[in-house]
Amino acid sequence: ASTTVFRHFSAWTRDWTKNTCEPVPRVAGGGLRNNFAGYVGMRLLVHRPVWIASIGRWRCDGDNQSHTLVLVGEGVQQSIELTSNVLPDDAGFAFAHLPEIELRPGVYDVLTLESAGGDYWLDEGTNFEVEDWASVVSSVYGTSLQALVQGSRHATYGPVNLRLQSQVNL
Repeated sequence: ASTTVFRHFSAWTRDWTKNTCEPVPRVAGGGLRNNFAGYVGMRLLVHRPVWIASIGRWRCDGDNQSHTLVLVGEGVQQSIELTSNVLPDDAGFAFAHLPEIELRPGVYDVLTLESAGGDYWLDEGTNFEVEDWASVVSSVYGTSLQALVQGSRHATYGPVNLRLQSQVNL
């Protein structure tokens, strides 16, 4: 059985089961936005080797755009298109399959490319439980891969997600 980076989000004031894209006030835990053009996501610290099967982006009801998803760091740079017709799983994430990629211990950025006025994404309230193989350093954003800026600690924008193929035992 595959697992993902996030098994549980801290909902704060957000009801994850609704997957609604209705704009809500930007208060802690409810910040939907679509007014930024560039990359948003998370900086991930991998503690032990794992194999990645797919990369995902949270979708709310009404999302209708394709998104470029990016995994970069420690000698890995992979981009893949998540097409608009991929349906989300029960947790609200739509995944694009990757060729098998091994993540060695180190720092990686997991990103989605967003367009101003496009699909909504969350920039607040996306805290989560730490997994045994990785932890999130911070959210990240930037207009290019070379100009990423760290945001909130222990949070992610998007949110984005990774699905594991298997874990490597050393």
